[in-house]
Amino acid sequence: MLDYGFRVMGLHRISAFSLTRNKATGRVMDTGGMRHEGVLRQHIQKTGNFEDVAVHGLLREEYLSGG
Repeated sequence: MLDYGFRVMGLHRISAFSLTRNKATGRVMDTGGMRHEGVLRQHIQKTGNFEDVAVHGLLREEYLSGG
């Protein structure tokens, strides 16, 4: 998906968000080369509770350079 976004669509940046309590999703993003950029504290409300959201991102130049 990253390859399609950067090479075919010509995107400059791809961002992804996940709940901080979902550690597995964070690891998938890290493994895919995305960088953890921060946490949006109590950013969304889910089932009556406010949840922290992790932000991951990758720039085109980082992806194309391999790192």
